[in-house]
Amino acid sequence: MKIQVPVRSLSLSTLAAVAGISLVLAGSVLSQGPPARGRVTWGDMVGLNGPNAATTPRPHANAAWVYPQRSMLQVFPLEARTPDATALSPLKFPYTRAAAAGEPAYILAHLVPGAEMWIGDVEVISDASKPAYELAVQSLERGSTYHFTVRVRWGEDGKWVSQAHTFPLKAGEIHCVQLYLTETPEMTKKIAENIAKLDAADKKTAEAQKFCAVQDSIKLGSMGTPAKVSVGGKDVFLCCDACKAAALKDADKTLKTVEALKAGKPKEMDKK
Repeated sequence: MKIQVPVRSLSLSTLAAVAGISLVLAGSVLSQGPPARGRVTWGDMVGLNGPNAATTPRPHANAAWVYPQRSMLQVFPLEARTPDATALSPLKFPYTRAAAAGEPAYILAHLVPGAEMWIGDVEVISDASKPAYELAVQSLERGSTYHFTVRVRWGEDGKWVSQAHTFPLKAGEIHCVQLYLTETPEMTKKIAENIAKLDAADKKTAEAQKFCAVQDSIKLGSMGTPAKVSVGGKDVFLCCDACKAAALKDADKTLKTVEALKAGKPKEMDKK
């Protein structure tokens, strides 16, 4: 059973009407976490040259996004939660069951100072002041797949940049939201290795497209072997399987995005 969670269309009052998510804060490190090389750590704010919030005001939540150029948002599965997390007030979330009928999953966030994070339209971190957060998603039905959209805004080269990522989550799973540097040797190698797993024809097409046809600020190969889907009789590539439904839902938009990507359109502003 697959359950699509249309979080972008829901108001906070709607979210408050259904089942629960609790947000917890942690200052300790993961016992197991995403690969360290290329990862943007808590002390990397200076290296990213982010803006001073006192002199460069944050854009409002619905402002046009500025895409990052030297860093990017990634979501990774983990095997262990952050220890000694401190629970904050719970939020409500759609399409979850009563506590007695479901199981939890967890979304961790390792950001940089001052970062903001949204789940759908709900801001869960307004000004990151700790290196690690944990979002406990309560009462998920075992065997069902829930799709979550996370958006993060952080500082890079004197401006506020934003990126979103949609990923599947099941009961019992742990995923980590993490910032990575884009052009490190480790990330370049990872992307090349994942692209190389495709056959010769698909490899050539994916290299020409470069970015996901749905989440078009995410480089193909950065989330694993690119997923292929036929849209309007044409093969297009996605960062992961979670984007297939969106790619097929609006075929014309997907194909136009692919054309723009192959033409080398600069990725600076979100046009949504």
